[in-house]
Amino acid sequence: MIKNSIRHHTIDIVTHGSEQTAITIEGSPHNLTICSFYKPPSASTPGLINDLLKIFRNRPRCFILGDFNLKHKSWNPTGNGPGETQLFNFARNCGFCISAPAEPSRIPHHHNARPSVIHFSKSFCLSNITAETMFDLSINHNPVLYTFTPDFSFSYSHNCTTFRNWNKFQLLLHFSVPGNPSINNEDDIDFAVSNLTEKIHASINQSSITKHIKHQITFIPLSTRMKIREKNRLRKLWQFCRYPPLKAELNKLQKAIRKELKTHKEHVWDEILSDANIDPNAIHKLIARKRKPVIIPPLLGYHGLIYNIQDKANLFMEVL
Repeated sequence: MIKNSIRHHTIDIVTHGSEQTAITIEGSPHNLTICSFYKPPSASTPGLINDLLKIFRNRPRCFILGDFNLKHKSWNPTGNGPGETQLFNFARNCGFCISAPAEPSRIPHHHNARPSVIHFSKSFCLSNITAETMFDLSINHNPVLYTFTPDFSFSYSHNCTTFRNWNKFQLLLHFSVPGNPSINNEDDIDFAVSNLTEKIHASINQSSITKHIKHQITFIPLSTRMKIREKNRLRKLWQFCRYPPLKAELNKLQKAIRKELKTHKEHVWDEILSDANIDPNAIHKLIARKRKPVIIPPLLGYHGLIYNIQDKANLFMEVL
């Protein structure tokens, strides 16, 4: 899924041994091709390489991500078969970048099987890509969040809100700036300042998430967010082992979260009402924001339906 405000178009790429869905984001001066990729376990690695070449061909910026069903020691600690080695050598010889999360993306149901990383990405002419495994779903395949900053401009939605993870920002900045640089003259000072500024901006972009929100934003307290995260973990664990005490604990935690969210919304509403008591016009603005827009249906005129307000007024004047 992609926002309608971003200029893009879908592209059809014929592949034989894999499944894919690709779009091209229109930018200036380059376009960016993003492809969601899936390789069935029965598909061969040479066929996979041919499909990847079709996607990368004649595209200056390309980002392919998905489930490759391959395990190589460069992105997965265990497993290193001949097919995985062929894919790794192909990416290294062609200059493609492989980005994989540090945590496993597939948690098997069987206790004798090991968790593995089979979800990763291949990119070309893109940099500063971070991959992070999300443990928010109850399935055995965990989603992977990829973050990168394109080097071209593209249109975006204006009703956007940016949320920053400051802990991730500190971690990225810590590893990108290893220590104090050696400074001997004024040029070294200017270079160090510009380099630090660039690293700060890159860390902020990589640790930020932009969401398209039309309604009023509700900031949930940190304690409630931690309970929601714990609830998701317990739900995933209960669906895996079906242990009855876990279900009881999960239900208890869900009731506590609902109660805290209700209390928080009531507290926010009380603060809005208290602010409205100070300003006489604030109560009218508050009512106007809460009032649902009234959609006036079109009128049937002499030449068809009339939608314009001025045309409706002229029609009333002619009839009356």
